[in-house]
Amino acid sequence: GDTTSTRYQVDLMDGVRAIYENLTVTDEPIQHRYEKPGVYRVNVKAENSAGHDQATLYIQVT
Repeated sequence: GDTTSTRYQVDLMDGVRAIYENLTVTDEPIQHRYEKPGVYRVNVKAENSAGHDQATLYIQVT
């Protein structure tokens, strides 16, 4: 059958931006190490032929 290609744009708000294609729940999780403690805002945008959506979450690093 047809599959929809989904592209994820991740901005980790410390200068690191990444693009992922076609992640599944069985893929390795996205990993990142922040160098300094603080609260970081992470923006994720997903888009495919059906449309797009975005989310923001906050991560506290101690």
